[in-house]
Amino acid sequence: MGSRRRIMCKQMIRDAMTAGMVFMLVWTAAACGKKGPPVPPGFAEPPAVGDLHYELDGNTLTLMWTIPEFQKSRKTPIAGSKIYRSKQAAADTACETCPLMFSVIKKMPRESAEMTYREQLESGYQYAYKVVLYAPGGQEGDGSNVVRVRYE
Repeated sequence: MGSRRRIMCKQMIRDAMTAGMVFMLVWTAAACGKKGPPVPPGFAEPPAVGDLHYELDGNTLTLMWTIPEFQKSRKTPIAGSKIYRSKQAAADTACETCPLMFSVIKKMPRESAEMTYREQLESGYQYAYKVVLYAPGGQEGDGSNVVRVRYE
């Protein structure tokens, strides 16, 4: 009689564990939506910069862009710009279609609608830059057009 009771107890434990795993799978699959920080009501992400361009004077690169005009209907002011750069040795740039690895090199608060950034370039490298606008809470918009500079 005791062994039958043990077998029934093991079966109940096995059934409870199976039910628990099924519940966890259903609960995980039922979760939906974008995972990330909460977005305040009326928030619209900052627009993308569309006119990023540069000038090269010797080894000094000057990036220039315009911050789009603030629209009161958007309810989201633009606090500033983040400048992203990819830097590769000129000899390592055989793959033109490979994705670029960008990192933030400067966070600039908004000073005016026309922004500039200057940097000294090292010879023997290919650079790529993009600008991303951010809101006061740190939320970022989409990236700008990418400009590439090869400096040898």
